Amino acid sequence: MEDSELTYSKAIEELRQILQDLQGDLEDIDQLEKKMKRARFLLHYCHKKLKDVNTSIEQIVEEMEQEAEGGNEPE
Repeated sequence: MEDSELTYSKAIEELRQILQDLQGDLEDIDQLEKKMKRARFLLHYCHKKLKDVNTSIEQIVEEMEQEAEGGNEPE
């Protein structure tokens, strides 16, 4: 999968697959390193995505509160 096509759901799914692989009999040390690096990338991606969504939701709530206080209609 191209990283440009990555979504939060796809990242979580891939992380679950990596975890399952790591819990199995992974004897190839090079594959282990590759999977760990990919997992680290995916974890950073998910963390950033969650942080961005949280910021967006906070902005929306703030705008809604301001509209309610001012009696303004949403744009």
